[in-house]
Amino acid sequence: MEILAFIWPVIFLHRYLIGSVGGRYSLTISNDFLLYYVYKPYLLDFYAQLRMPIWSPTEAAGFSLIGSALAQPFYPPTILLIAFYRVVGGFSSFDYHWYTILHVCLFSLGIVIWLRRQLGLSARAALFAALIIAVSFKMTDILRFPNAVFSVAWYPWILIGLTLCTRKGFGLVGWLVTIASTLNLCTAGYPYFIIYALFLIGPYLLIVSYGPTRGVISLNEGVPGGGFLKNLVVGTSALTIGGLASLPWLLEVRQILSFTAARSTADYEFATRYSYSPLQTLGAYVFPPVGNPEGWVYFGTLSLFIISFFVVIVLHRPKTRSADFWLIVLSACWIATVTGMTLGRYSYLFDMVWSTFPFLQGLRIWGRLNIVLLPVFALLLARAWQVFETQLISPSDLSRSCKFALYSFMALVVAVQLGLLFGATFDYYWLHYAVAQLGPAWWYPLMGVVSALTMAFFMSTAVRRKISIPPAAFLIVCVGVITVDIWPESSTQWAARYPDRYSTRVTHPIADQVSAGFTAPRRSVYGAIWPEFLPSFNLGVVSAWYSEGYVRFYNRYFNGDASVRPDLPAEERAALETFLGIRDGSRLFLTRTLDHPTIASFLADAREVEQSSRITVERYDGTELRVRITAGEPLILSFVDNWLPGWNATVNDKRRTIELLFGTFKALRVDPGENEVRFTYRPEMLKYFSATP
Repeated sequence: MEILAFIWPVIFLHRYLIGSVGGRYSLTISNDFLLYYVYKPYLLDFYAQLRMPIWSPTEAAGFSLIGSALAQPFYPPTILLIAFYRVVGGFSSFDYHWYTILHVCLFSLGIVIWLRRQLGLSARAALFAALIIAVSFKMTDILRFPNAVFSVAWYPWILIGLTLCTRKGFGLVGWLVTIASTLNLCTAGYPYFIIYALFLIGPYLLIVSYGPTRGVISLNEGVPGGGFLKNLVVGTSALTIGGLASLPWLLEVRQILSFTAARSTADYEFATRYSYSPLQTLGAYVFPPVGNPEGWVYFGTLSLFIISFFVVIVLHRPKTRSADFWLIVLSACWIATVTGMTLGRYSYLFDMVWSTFPFLQGLRIWGRLNIVLLPVFALLLARAWQVFETQLISPSDLSRSCKFALYSFMALVVAVQLGLLFGATFDYYWLHYAVAQLGPAWWYPLMGVVSALTMAFFMSTAVRRKISIPPAAFLIVCVGVITVDIWPESSTQWAARYPDRYSTRVTHPIADQVSAGFTAPRRSVYGAIWPEFLPSFNLGVVSAWYSEGYVRFYNRYFNGDASVRPDLPAEERAALETFLGIRDGSRLFLTRTLDHPTIASFLADAREVEQSSRITVERYDGTELRVRITAGEPLILSFVDNWLPGWNATVNDKRRTIELLFGTFKALRVDPGENEVRFTYRPEMLKYFSATP
């Protein structure tokens, strides 16, 4: 069962893994996937040479690499990529597809182990839940954010560890699993999902630590467990140790974010962007076209019908199924709380939480919070399947009220799907991307009807006992119907065809080209690092990212597509290209003052002093710059590379204060005569591992 759960995402998502189409194009995960990918060949080349890149001069005129969540520099499984890189001698976006989807496999494997080995559900029930949830809309939506996939892959493993912590004889194993999984979650490079995990891990730890509530979610009745306080302390200590191990890096990320555009201040409008309305929330479960992909959780209409069967049976026989009853109540409260947060501006709960906890105020797109419900849905699906399968194998008569409730619910769902199809306003994404790319909206009510007929057939067959259906065949049929339901969207969500050059392995020596890039002309291209452009560094930015000061500077001169603004005067345009090194790679300038209204006036100042001064570059590796300055008078050395906390400078081995040119670039005052100048990036987190201040 575990093997099937692990390989299923590869089968379902195989179109991303088969390489080029017709020898010209490859099916590529689009949106932000390539933005994350470009850091991997960059980092791997450094790591393969046993070097640690700290600052990236190759993007947005300089940005922290060690403090960038996008770069994910300390994620432990990267060791596997380093080995791969050294063996094959390169890395491509196609390789990154495999690496990302293997994390979906890891998530699926974790779900089946958690449900089967820790909570005592049957092998088929655990497998059914893992197969469906692992390829649900929510999981395939976040493929465009690989770091998000890497983060959520460890959710079930943390649940496994916490469950083991409560079992006598397995406490140490659970403790270690929890520490390792928490460390991987915290270093996976998607801080949002660390915060979101509090809505999953916190309630689960309380539930699994307390005997009566542990019995609600677990069927392992004969497995001894510890006391509530002991379980709570052991689980909390493991989570804390895993978090503390990653804390220096997380603090560095937090500091960098405080200087990053659109991330540094509490902004309610920013936080409630992509708030999910009640109608969109309904659509997320039964009719995705009316909702934004950020909040989709659709995992098949038949899945909802099977859960509804479970709920109706339990409510009809509450005394004989008390654990199941309380599981339904607990799950409903859990889902309602998380859904209340995803509603954003439409929710009083969100307003209360947002105003009470300041550390949440920099987050946005709360529709993604429902990612934490995937294990909850998996548990519900598995328990529902177990009851459903039992009813089919050993049928018992269903009362008329049960049948009426079930058929009414199925009819209601199909009616809602049809009503939304003909009467609702579809989401912008669906209208402008999904329709052309993935198929028609009428697919969902059609599959709603197919799911209802499938459910009705199995129910009537079981009650009348006319046909004996093997459990494995029953499982295959239901998984097949759900797969057909979600396949058109989920198997290629955010897919795009890119030229095969994007799948070509980057093999050139990136680490060596960083030093060479100091004198190479720069480019202005939308995006982050562009390995194929090296040694030419990129000046372009991406939305809501990079140094706030630099973004303000950049937006004064460039359009959103990274082209120079057409209304810029010709003199200032020429000065801009010289100043930023677009023409000749210039980075260093000596002037008398920093107080200049335009770049042209700054360069005029630099030309006035260049005859009586000299700049000699002695060393540059991206993190450190050493230059010798000969000055005939007190001057200011400007280094057209962004400042962020962690940059220090010395003149003749004496610490000097770094000033800012145009609100973002580093500048330093030098004395008349010979000056040995050194700029060094030494972020705060490195001080935890160094004996020198």
